[in-house]
Amino acid sequence: MSSSFCRSTNLRSFVMSSSLQTELSTTGLAKKLTYEETLEQSTTSPAADFDATEVVETVTTFASENPIIIAGGFAALALPIVIFQVLRKTKPFGVESAKTT
Repeated sequence: MSSSFCRSTNLRSFVMSSSLQTELSTTGLAKKLTYEETLEQSTTSPAADFDATEVVETVTTFASENPIIIAGGFAALALPIVIFQVLRKTKPFGVESAKTT
């Protein structure tokens, strides 16, 4: 490729990326944070709303209402393991001497 083509392509991609960055910053999708705003975000944790008993209850309710989906999931996980166990070559037991290897 010619160097002028590469330079024009690089320039075009730079102009497009900078125009996209300018548009995003003016629409408010990506605004800069101040130091105080950053500290405020880091101290508020969404994990405070996490309730483990609710998660367990939801999983058990789903499992009791959808046993076929749960069985299918277990089958999808177990099938490759069973196939691997059946189709693998057995390894010979015993010790081979250094001369034979």
